[in-house]
Amino acid sequence: MVPVASLQDKELLQGFDQATLEKLARHCAIVEFKDGARILSAVSGERQDRLLFLVRGKVVVAKKFVENVAAKDVSFQHIDSQVYGEISWLLGTPPSAELISSGASRFVAVDGPQLRALCQEDVAFGREFYKRLAELLARRTMNLTDLSKITTAEQPAVFEF
Repeated sequence: MVPVASLQDKELLQGFDQATLEKLARHCAIVEFKDGARILSAVSGERQDRLLFLVRGKVVVAKKFVENVAAKDVSFQHIDSQVYGEISWLLGTPPSAELISSGASRFVAVDGPQLRALCQEDVAFGREFYKRLAELLARRTMNLTDLSKITTAEQPAVFEF
């Protein structure tokens, strides 16, 4: 269990009532990673059924868009986020990208099955939580769409293949 205060400041959870956050906090734990530690891995193929909320530190998210030995990983450090593992959690699949700790990092890890159970038990919470998660994913999609429109000459170095 984690203190409710560690959940209240997360954008995805702001405004939910104290009782709901207390239920959720019972199914959370603090996890820490050292510099360079692989937090989530698409390469390993291992499913981690949890959501991770960044508490402290920085991470690097990388994904290969092209299945080509010459392709470099694309870094999304500039896409601000507090939550990770949401696509894997939603789809029940291994992570879709690599998440690596840049320096020491700390997360609140939410047990995925318990979060799904809470969403089913408290329908109003579940509906709002999924809506917020959908909005977060839509903002990221818009960001990536905008980035893909940048001409090769203007693209940041992380997009060079």
